[in-house]
Amino acid sequence: MNKWADYLITGVRYNSDETFIALLEIRKDLGDKPDKPENYTRERIIDAIEKNITFVTSVLRKNDKNEDVWRKGADVSIIEIDNTKYLRSDRNLTKNDNLGSLPII
Repeated sequence: MNKWADYLITGVRYNSDETFIALLEIRKDLGDKPDKPENYTRERIIDAIEKNITFVTSVLRKNDKNEDVWRKGADVSIIEIDNTKYLRSDRNLTKNDNLGSLPII
């Protein structure tokens, strides 16, 4: 596995109305494999992205040999709408966080 970003986002927990991510599971991208998981708040991730720390989504899948392998997802960025910052893996301008189909933590 080549290094994709500074950190991988491998799971999320949304708030009750699913507009904001409450907690993210991240792993430092070590290049050959991801580090152990840590939980960060969305505010901490937004602050890190604003400091040019990079994040990409990633999921664990089986390969054709039935081995677990990490698959690269999408780059994570911030979209600001009406003075509110949202975490997005796309450029859609909807008022909610959206990092695609990550496991719920």
